[in-house]
Amino acid sequence: MRKTRTENHRKAWTQVELEFVKTYYGTVPTENIAKILGRTFDAVRWVVRNQKQRLMVPYHPWTEAEKEIIRTHFATGNGIADILPLLPGRTRGAIYLCLN
Repeated sequence: MRKTRTENHRKAWTQVELEFVKTYYGTVPTENIAKILGRTFDAVRWVVRNQKQRLMVPYHPWTEAEKEIIRTHFATGNGIADILPLLPGRTRGAIYLCLN
């Protein structure tokens, strides 16, 4: 089965599109970037590789301060939605894994 072609299939990337990817890749989900630009998920990843950007942020070990935030807030009954803003760069899944 063929993949659905996007509106910009095989069109050259504009400087504005490249800057958009450079600015938002890593903070906005790749699927959303692709939809906004009318490109495929794979095309966005290809551009990231060619711009010499990292496809993923390297892992940073948990600091004691981050662990303390999690322990304190979960102990007081705060939910994950309250804790996420306090730990920029960490995902829900990472926070739950840190609890184990």
